[in-house]
Amino acid sequence: MQQRRGLVMVSDPELLDAILRLGAAAGCELERAVDATAARRLWADAPVVLLDAPAA
Repeated sequence: MQQRRGLVMVSDPELLDAILRLGAAAGCELERAVDATAARRLWADAPVVLLDAPAA
């Protein structure tokens, strides 16, 4: 069974690092989308989606 990954789409590198550290500490794998096209294919299956203001 494949584990679903959370989706992260943020532009701030410091915020991204903090989110990835928190995910790792919680044992939650996260996948980063660099743009809306990449996010679109992952969005429906992600158990959690984290966006910053520019991505929203």
